[in-house]
Amino acid sequence: MRPTISNRSIQTTEIKSGDVIILDGILGLALEEIRKLSDIKIFIKTEDDIRFIRRLTSDLS
Repeated sequence: MRPTISNRSIQTTEIKSGDVIILDGILGLALEEIRKLSDIKIFIKTEDDIRFIRRLTSDLS
């Protein structure tokens, strides 16, 4: 299995395969390669204000 690479940072982190991998973000479901590797796919819709606060907190840290 190939390592997971983040495009948001110069530093990359390799994640070893495990029984459960949680992928956060809707774009993960947009990639057919990832969907094919997944046994179970769950999308949780959150309210707009909660998403905004989470995004704001993430962008500011």
